[in-house]
Amino acid sequence: MAITAWDERGRKVFDPTPRDVDTMVANLGGGNRFLIVDRDGDHYVQVWRFDGGGYELEYRDGGPHSHHRAFSDSSAEVATAMSGWLTAARDWREPLTWEDISHRFTGDGG
Repeated sequence: MAITAWDERGRKVFDPTPRDVDTMVANLGGGNRFLIVDRDGDHYVQVWRFDGGGYELEYRDGGPHSHHRAFSDSSAEVATAMSGWLTAARDWREPLTWEDISHRFTGDGG
């Protein structure tokens, strides 16, 4: 299944490598605040870089019923998580603290 990565500036990489993702995370900032790495619309990881620094990272694992987020101040931590997602590393979610935010997309309370 093809994976695509793209950022706010319109840079698009088809079948990105972990190095591609690391570089794209390192280039976030200013007018380039987000990066999405997408497998099929229901399986993706994405990050938003806040203007003052820090990141909000989200992943969706199969649809709106499985949507989570975490925050980090470290671009290295974000790059490691996103590259780990890309390669299906077993521990890619560590060491971040993930919050289930599925209710925002399903309307199921919260």
